[in-house]
Amino acid sequence: MKQRIQGIIIGVLLCATLLGGITLFARPTLEWRNVNVAFGNYRVFLDGVEFTARDDNGNHIELFNKDGWIFAPFEHIARAFGRTAYWDAETHSLYLGRRGRATAFTTTVPWHMRSNQNRVEMRSQVTMIGGNTFQNALVFSGRHGFLQSYSRHNLNGQYTRLFGHIGRVEGGQVRNGTFYFYGDGRLITSFTLQANDMPIEISVNIAGVRDLQVMVRHHGGTFGSDAYSTYAFSGFIE
Repeated sequence: MKQRIQGIIIGVLLCATLLGGITLFARPTLEWRNVNVAFGNYRVFLDGVEFTARDDNGNHIELFNKDGWIFAPFEHIARAFGRTAYWDAETHSLYLGRRGRATAFTTTVPWHMRSNQNRVEMRSQVTMIGGNTFQNALVFSGRHGFLQSYSRHNLNGQYTRLFGHIGRVEGGQVRNGTFYFYGDGRLITSFTLQANDMPIEISVNIAGVRDLQVMVRHHGGTFGSDAYSTYAFSGFIE
């Protein structure tokens, strides 16, 4: 039984080689295309609730068996526990949660200013579209007539990178949204999401930035509606 459990654990770790958003090979010399595996409707339960892994397009990811090892998508299971998983190809390192000196963005550099027309808040946990749950999120809400919301953060040039996931929070009105990241008044980068897009992983270069502004613009919606559409950024800073 112990050997079987070890096989499952190792299989989950090695699944990063095949499934989910992490594309790597734990053993680069293996030719995975010629490996025979067995699919058998394998299921995963987290605290008694069945978990269905999906890729970035919302497609179901099947678990499979190879030589008694059950392979499951490490990144997506980690995400279900509110953590992130990242593969650093340069150092051949798999990170679960924080990467090196990285800390949660919302607790490390809370805002010093935010828009007063719409709701901007920090939440310990959010569920984005597709059922993906994330921790320590900065949440931006917008409704018709007030479609922009923002927060500003003092970085004082101490950080180099902001990374994590952005997506629409489940519930509320369905609108497209665009994230804008400004450093010292200049646009660094932006990301546009369609209302039904799955959360995406982002990385923003903030080297030397003293004042960071994160702004979300909500597009479309029903005229005169007071219903809010809500987007969130859950991430880390290093």
